[in-house]
Amino acid sequence: MNYFLPLEANGVYHIFNHANGWDDFYYDKGNCDYFLKKLRYHLWPVIEIYAYNLLPNHFHLIIRVKSEAEIRAGSKKWCRFRRIPYKLLNPNQQFSNFFNGYTKAMNKVYNRKGSLFKKNYRRVRIEDEDHLQYAIAYVHTNAEKHNIVNDFRNWEFGSYTKIISDKPTYLLKSEVIDLYGGIKNYKIYHKNFLYERNVAAFKYDNFSG
Repeated sequence: MNYFLPLEANGVYHIFNHANGWDDFYYDKGNCDYFLKKLRYHLWPVIEIYAYNLLPNHFHLIIRVKSEAEIRAGSKKWCRFRRIPYKLLNPNQQFSNFFNGYTKAMNKVYNRKGSLFKKNYRRVRIEDEDHLQYAIAYVHTNAEKHNIVNDFRNWEFGSYTKIISDKPTYLLKSEVIDLYGGIKNYKIYHKNFLYERNVAAFKYDNFSG
């Protein structure tokens, strides 16, 4: 499987990256909030987000890359303060800018040096709705999978609860809920996910993270 394929317009992807060595890429809620802020700043002009999860030493994103027409139409809105022509809003480059920007900030605050993330972030293209359902649940349950919490629903640095919250968010909330056939089915699918994944082999298992 090619984990380093380019991001193409209208493609849906599972994105994963790990901190270098034994480092963590955040240390407190403030870091997580800043991570998401930088993510929106650099990536919102070129992607939409279905789901995310921030673990201490790695993160997962489920995204859709915007079409060229969407990037062109939104370039004035997203780039008016940065003066970035839409032609320069390449998704692959924006991810690089995002990682570099966050790393520089963390290096400054914590007096560290060098890269914070592994050089090549991994990505797998999602081709159908079944795979998308699986990938979103995989991402949302990751903290429980790694025994960071006893119940993934209590993990505050993922998007599981934000999808079903009444509060506004930049996530594709309605699209995710519709994908599962409503909030009730969304909850049931996630509740059963870890057990079912542990007792069967799944063709969608992409990462070790």
